Amino acid sequence: MEHLVKYTVGLIGEIVWAVGDAITASSADTGNMHDLTIGIFSDEGGLIFWYNEKLLWMMEQIISGLRFSIAGY
Repeated sequence: MEHLVKYTVGLIGEIVWAVGDAITASSADTGNMHDLTIGIFSDEGGLIFWYNEKLLWMMEQIISGLRFSIAGY
């Protein structure tokens, strides 16, 4: 599980870095900026939406592997 978390965090970092480069390179063109904004912040399928979905999935996988017990009974 540790390697999955490292991979996911690294992948997110690479994506954010690439988005920063794309924004810097095309910031003078309003059409490009509009497309980037939609790609990052759209409600269904944007980058932030994707991050949230993956984070929820990862948390579900971690929680499903946990076992709970009540001490003293």
